[in-house]
Amino acid sequence: MADQACGYVGARLVTINDADENRLLVEALTAVVVNNATFPPTDLDPFGNVRIWIGLRFQTAMDDSFWNDGTRVDQGYNPSGAILPLYPNSCYAIWCRRDYCGWQPQPCTNSLPGLICEVRGVFV
Repeated sequence: MADQACGYVGARLVTINDADENRLLVEALTAVVVNNATFPPTDLDPFGNVRIWIGLRFQTAMDDSFWNDGTRVDQGYNPSGAILPLYPNSCYAIWCRRDYCGWQPQPCTNSLPGLICEVRGVFV
């Protein structure tokens, strides 16, 4: 469903390619989502975190799992072992609370309050 939402605007869920891109997303999410937005309790997990879809889908192993741009998970960015093989057939979200964000596997059918889309060839 999140993939479709990005597709409506000619985009796809974001692929996080390296530590710099992850840092930029965390800074933007912290500034916009965490510090300047109020979410109803139904949009937060039990710990008060907001979770936002990114374009990572884990199948059963690192070598059969992919980012939305086609990059295999075992060949891409994996901050501090954030991609967990314990959760097969999961999609990933960034969760944020105050000044910290991390990655978290989620059932792909979960409804989350946000998503991060990217448009190929566009830099803002």
